[in-house]
Amino acid sequence: MMASSDDKNIQPLDVTQTPRGFHRLSTHDYVKLVSNLAIPLLIGIFTIIISIQQQSSVQKNRENDILLSAQRRANDTADAKKQREDDKEMARVLREEYRNISRSQREQDRNISHQRREEDREAARIQRADDKETARLQRGVDLKIETDKRSQEYELTEKQRILYQTQRAHEVEIAQQNYLNNLNLEDERRKENTLVTYQRHLAQLLLHNNSLVHISYPTYAFILQMRTRSAFRLMDPKRRTILVHTLYQAEFFDEPWTRRWSPLYRVNCSGVDFGLPPNHKFSRFLIVYDHLDIQQADVRYASFHSVFFRNSPSLDFSNLDYTDWSFAELLSVTFDDKMTMNNATFAQSNLKGVTFDKISMNGVSFQHNNRCELCDFTGTSLIYARLDNARFRHSSFAFLSMADANMSHGFFWNTDFKHLILDRADLSHADLFGSTFFNVSMVNCTMKGAILEGTKFIDIYR
Repeated sequence: MMASSDDKNIQPLDVTQTPRGFHRLSTHDYVKLVSNLAIPLLIGIFTIIISIQQQSSVQKNRENDILLSAQRRANDTADAKKQREDDKEMARVLREEYRNISRSQREQDRNISHQRREEDREAARIQRADDKETARLQRGVDLKIETDKRSQEYELTEKQRILYQTQRAHEVEIAQQNYLNNLNLEDERRKENTLVTYQRHLAQLLLHNNSLVHISYPTYAFILQMRTRSAFRLMDPKRRTILVHTLYQAEFFDEPWTRRWSPLYRVNCSGVDFGLPPNHKFSRFLIVYDHLDIQQADVRYASFHSVFFRNSPSLDFSNLDYTDWSFAELLSVTFDDKMTMNNATFAQSNLKGVTFDKISMNGVSFQHNNRCELCDFTGTSLIYARLDNARFRHSSFAFLSMADANMSHGFFWNTDFKHLILDRADLSHADLFGSTFFNVSMVNCTMKGAILEGTKFIDIYR
């Protein structure tokens, strides 16, 4: 930038050329020349002055550093001397403290040694006293051991006597159990023989039925009935079931029996499986009875699992309490007041046109039945009945008591309830579509969540 300024200040010299060829400068040109030469000269002078000043400052700093280093060496020497003095004093104090500690430690050791000797003497004295007491107690223990030993010997003798009696009783019990087992085996053998004998006699009757022309029908039926009743009385439910299915396979239930000549008349049929076994799953196959006749019989705990009646069975004056009608197909069957069906079960059953007339059915269960359509319950006692999750269509309940019945979650479509007692019954969440309640006592009856679409209530007592 400076050079540029100088260039601007330099003007072209006015050179006048004489005729002889010499140049002549004017005064103005000499002034410009001197000024142009003076500026670099001044810059050089100032540079020299600044260099001299810097050298002087460096020299001064060097001298100051030398003085400072000397001062530091002097201070370090003084500090080292003072530290050595302090270390000597500290060593002296530590030696004094060590001597005092050693002296105190020796005194403590003497005291501890004296104390231990006193404790050892006291421990020896206590040990002698303990030895004396131990010897006295040992004498007492020895005496007690001797006494206990005699007592244990007596108890051992008593236990041996009791053990002998127990073994003897156990042997007697085993002998009695063996005797009972032999009796049971003999009873099983007798039942099996009775079953085989009955089947053999039944086969003989069937084989010689046509050849025995001199034997009348009543005599033939009486012989069959007598042998059947005797065999059923002597056998258990499992073998009774075998005999019933034998009679079924022999087609004894295909034709109606005249008067009271049925083989099962007044027979003990309790526990008999007239249908499929209770543990058999439902299938499309059913046990079909054309004319089942079980009058005045004990049919409690019997099973009619998966049965179908082509004609209404004859069950007059029979006890059907606790019977199982699961998966049964009942069509236009009538159960009247000549029988009882308390606590019967109709799970997964299909009933249509079935009539229950003046029967005691307390505690009966229709839980999870498939359907009960056009069923009629008249004058029937249904106290504590289980109709929860049951399905009824176009059925009728009239002139009966259903107190304390459970009908929750049931389907009662277009069903009539007339002249009933439904006190304390549970109809919660029941579907009562199109049903009619006429002259019904419903004291403390629960109907929470019930579906009442199209339901009629006439003369209700609450």
